[in-house]
Amino acid sequence: TGIRVDGNRGNITGLGASTMRGIVAYQDSDLHNVQVDNCWVQDYENGSGFFTFAAGIRFVNCWSFGHEEHGFAQNYSTDFGDADKFVEFYNCTAHDCDGYGMDVNRGRTLVANANLYWNAQGGFKFADGTEYLSVEGMRCGYNLGLGFTETDTIGTGKIFISGLVTHSNGNLGFSVRAAGSLVIGRLESYDNYCRSGASRSGFGYTGGTPLSCDVLLGDGSSGTLNNFTADFISSRNSAAGGILVDGQTMSYVIGRVEAEYAETYGFADFSTGPGHGVVNGGIMRGNNQGATAASAGAAAFQCLRSGSLKVNGVIFEDDQGSPTQNSGMYIASAC
Repeated sequence: TGIRVDGNRGNITGLGASTMRGIVAYQDSDLHNVQVDNCWVQDYENGSGFFTFAAGIRFVNCWSFGHEEHGFAQNYSTDFGDADKFVEFYNCTAHDCDGYGMDVNRGRTLVANANLYWNAQGGFKFADGTEYLSVEGMRCGYNLGLGFTETDTIGTGKIFISGLVTHSNGNLGFSVRAAGSLVIGRLESYDNYCRSGASRSGFGYTGGTPLSCDVLLGDGSSGTLNNFTADFISSRNSAAGGILVDGQTMSYVIGRVEAEYAETYGFADFSTGPGHGVVNGGIMRGNNQGATAASAGAAAFQCLRSGSLKVNGVIFEDDQGSPTQNSGMYIASAC
């Protein structure tokens, strides 16, 4: 408890490719009820601030910033009795890292009340081999890359997300392409630039390749998200589309969806199906900001899936499509 570690990144030379880390639980550790409390790690060259190769450990009220890799990272094996243990992060903050604020791989992870901002690759990422992930109370903002994302192509993990806010990031706000099961309580995403390869200028972003959406659920090119449920999903002020269901997503139920002031569509289902989707309420307001009378807009609510979609009580208001272009709702013949 109460340890401060300074990697002195700006004044260290001659390390080459050597990996340097601040506080580490090493890979041959068999940990039980270990807690790292009120610790501060900064400025590590070619490494992360906090890194654990073992479960059975929790990080509480810890601060990590200025590293060449990630703020917090875990990548543990089950070889040392870790199969039923967790890595836990409570009230942790990571910022100004060249990697992600928090990068978790494999195993079982609990995260509560994390604040991840101004990181180059993104705020939060989970990866292949994730068995169980619970996120409750997380804010990902002002990251040059993605807000909340994954590199999971296996898609067998159980993912639970509640109280996630992702905003003002250079890339997508939220992306889960593959998971065994995904349950979302409340997800709010707003003011994301939605570009890959963007650069930062002052407090804004410039350049980069335009992306299709702000919130992405499913993607057949990198894994399978068979189904998901969500109580509430919102996207506001996206520089691309709002919320996109894509890939091999077979079924989903969304309690309420809100999509406002997107550059193109507010909500779209482009999944290959055949499957079944349900949206039980929400509002589409002011989408198609990029539409003009001379250029085709995108419908605020689109369905191109091969299967069925049931929509109840969605309000359409102030859509920006021109009178001769798509505006409110568009349903493809395959649906």
